[in-house]
Amino acid sequence: MKLSRFLTAIIIFLLAAGSANAQFQVEWKVLTNEGTGSAKVSNFASVGQARNIIDEIISIMNLRVNFEVREANVPNAGAVFYNHKRYILYNPNFIRQIDRATGTDWASVSILAHEIGHHVKGHVFESNGGSSHRNELEADEFSGMVLRKMGASLEDAQIAMRLISADRASATHPGKADRLMAIAKGWNAAVPADVARSESRQGSSTRTTSTAVTLGREAEQQYSRSAVLADEDILVEVNFTVDKKNEYFITVNKNLVKWDGSRLTLIGKLAKLRNENYPFYIYDSQKNYVFVAKTGYLVNDKGKNVGYLSMHTGAATAAR
Repeated sequence: MKLSRFLTAIIIFLLAAGSANAQFQVEWKVLTNEGTGSAKVSNFASVGQARNIIDEIISIMNLRVNFEVREANVPNAGAVFYNHKRYILYNPNFIRQIDRATGTDWASVSILAHEIGHHVKGHVFESNGGSSHRNELEADEFSGMVLRKMGASLEDAQIAMRLISADRASATHPGKADRLMAIAKGWNAAVPADVARSESRQGSSTRTTSTAVTLGREAEQQYSRSAVLADEDILVEVNFTVDKKNEYFITVNKNLVKWDGSRLTLIGKLAKLRNENYPFYIYDSQKNYVFVAKTGYLVNDKGKNVGYLSMHTGAATAAR
């Protein structure tokens, strides 16, 4: 088979795989006392602030759990298990508003840590969707522990719940006093890690964020790339002419990731274009992008060839 035909076959494979990740509807249980409802979930995983925060939490807590992070029309944020995948759903407007209202991004960190807590504790597999007084307090305690490890003060860890939680309990959610106590319990039980210290600046906190999931020295010796990113989670390999040292992949969630031998880093996203010659493009959070030609070659905005896609053996085998 000629190379151009082979690369065209990869594009067809991508298009076929993409149809499985369309928008979907889920039932959600919200963070506060607002009940249940139906949420429409975005096609594409987040590459913005929420994704960065969640990657940071996964790294600092040494979690071996993969989350698909999606924007959705939920009131705030939620944790769901749908079609054999774990999701963190969030409303980006709410994330921005809660940080603005509190004057610190620890607010959004605590909310997302709470939702990860529902996954870690297995609440999403329960018939009630995970919302009960016990489950909510367990997730609150987990969020307090996470924020202490990330360098937050107790006030930072509780600031979001002080603002958004109802004073009185509902059928599914505890009242504010109990939730603040649970956060304090987790915060007091944690030992702060020597990373991501908070700095006070005009009433706000700044943190060191990263899209990288770092394994650490001990883990580097123990885990291979396939232990961090399984073959079945890879759609295609990406070969950049300027970087032959590291490995790049597009995952089934349309993420562009880099593996440097010890660390998996989220680089950007694959998205569709309504263009016959360039059906896809890859972009990052700084709005840098390259086009994916229908032949599978990567072309920058000046028309220069900067790489190509190749089929990943594990992904190709799993697809057949």
